[in-house]
Amino acid sequence: MIKFPSIWVFLCINNDKIFFTIYIQLDKIQMPLKVDKTKVFFENLAKHTTEESLRASLLKEYQVQICSVPLESGQNKRYSSVKFTDEANVDKLMNNRPIRIDDQHVEVYRSVPDKGPLKGKLGVTTLLVHGIENKLTKKDIQEYFQDKYGKIKNISTSEDDGLCQVEFFDYDSVDKALLNKPHQIKSVNISIEKGERRRSQPVTTEVLGSQRSAQKYRIHVTNLPLTTNANSLSKLFNNWPIRNILMRRTSQQDSSTEC
Repeated sequence: MIKFPSIWVFLCINNDKIFFTIYIQLDKIQMPLKVDKTKVFFENLAKHTTEESLRASLLKEYQVQICSVPLESGQNKRYSSVKFTDEANVDKLMNNRPIRIDDQHVEVYRSVPDKGPLKGKLGVTTLLVHGIENKLTKKDIQEYFQDKYGKIKNISTSEDDGLCQVEFFDYDSVDKALLNKPHQIKSVNISIEKGERRRSQPVTTEVLGSQRSAQKYRIHVTNLPLTTNANSLSKLFNNWPIRNILMRRTSQQDSSTEC
């Protein structure tokens, strides 16, 4: 997530030396997250496991490029991030589960980019499929995901929210599907996400407003002459696609207005 800083700009209108301040704030913009299919997250490491011992254990069967074991106060933090030389080594590791490192059973997960914290996102066996509407059947979805990503335990759909919930036997099936986005089934573009189906949120003015504003510029103009109106401002910014202009007087005593 990237948030741009506020910008203050001084302008003059019709050659009059009237300076007014423009405050521009960009909402958070969703940036594509980098996908690396060669990275794996290790959890529940033994307290005595070091970067060297982890690397030595893995090198017996796999080709490792980077191995990192974070430390805190001289002790490892019980997790690690490992980058293998290619995806084939990751597939081999996942197929060899359960994994033991330094006589300790460890959990291993593919590194799936996510906007939020990892807590509650690891080991999830449920995949939510959006965009099916009435275009795809359960059979279409099962054939597509089971052939590519692993055995499916259950599929359920909801006519209310147009979602399909696919439950796999293995959490790694979900992670592989997420790493291989986008997906298309029988010429139908679908989107997927990890986790249990969320309850639908009532559509309110606040919800719609937050969704619509996520990709817009918001401009606050102050210290405008009282004679300025929305029409004159729209002409000034005629090169910008403007959705709406709201005007108000700063105060009853002030000789300026703002929008």
